[in-house]
Amino acid sequence: MCSNFNNVFSWIILLFGSAAKFRFYKTFTDYMEVPVETPDAVVASSNPYVDVNKPTYLIAIGFNFKLEGPLLTELVPALLNLGDRNVCLVNWVNEASAGILGEGLGYALNALPNSKTVGEAVGKGIVKLVNLGLKNDIHFIGHSLGAQLAGYAGRETIKHGINLTEIIALDAARLGYEPPSLYQYVDKSCATLVYAVHCDVNGYALNITLGHVDFWPNFGNYESSTSIRLQPGCLKGTTLQEILTNGNRCSHDYCYKFYVVSLTNPGLFVGSKANNYFQWKTISNVNANNTNFIGPLINPNRPGNFYFVTGSTNPWGLGANGLQPPTTT
Repeated sequence: MCSNFNNVFSWIILLFGSAAKFRFYKTFTDYMEVPVETPDAVVASSNPYVDVNKPTYLIAIGFNFKLEGPLLTELVPALLNLGDRNVCLVNWVNEASAGILGEGLGYALNALPNSKTVGEAVGKGIVKLVNLGLKNDIHFIGHSLGAQLAGYAGRETIKHGINLTEIIALDAARLGYEPPSLYQYVDKSCATLVYAVHCDVNGYALNITLGHVDFWPNFGNYESSTSIRLQPGCLKGTTLQEILTNGNRCSHDYCYKFYVVSLTNPGLFVGSKANNYFQWKTISNVNANNTNFIGPLINPNRPGNFYFVTGSTNPWGLGANGLQPPTTT
């Protein structure tokens, strides 16, 4: 019962401003939090959680996320282990929750509008931090509804003359953002580089080219209404939410898993460029100049749509062996 009251209270707070926080990590269990609207303490000279001279990697995840769920327990340590960066979660756990309304209404009335409200507040918070001395080198990793939040943050910083270095949009949320909509989906206008990875297309995620660079793993599984609509290794969803939304939780989560693996195995997820999947299927010889990588090896000077196939088990990526279209679809 207490948690229900907390959720109601968080919604009331949002009438007057965002209650979200920046969570800066030293380790996964050792962090500091500050309100996104008053983040001044982050740039204090004695702050052991932030080095103002290093780039900052922000993370935002989606509807009903858990602060100790698998996405964060995998992604945060992977980023911290790379070093030479600040790692920060946008903690909007209450604003992104279903709360007492249940999943359908909770998404529509709480999480969806808050992706815009919190995103704009985060953008203002980033501007304040940069103006206070944080290095203007901000990378924003967003999964699902968190990718849409990142888009709003990027638009807000641009209003103040600050461009995010990149937005990495992992399966940007479809529900509430598919045109026509009152909400504006993340796109390449939101940062200097926007690259997107699309896994659960037309399910939980948009089937729209979003960025300067877009990756479409295993798109042959989604090319038509009769396709199996699953990433390799995933099973058909059985939850009511999956049935009603045509989504698949496993395939949706593969998007962040691919990205996490790419941080330590940057050559595994490489795609070849094509105007669309049907053109890609006709490619017999892949030119290395027409390839691009998910993760640290991404080439921002090679825009376009990139296709590849993966295996069905961890670490999934096949490197150059995934560049050839499957022999059957």
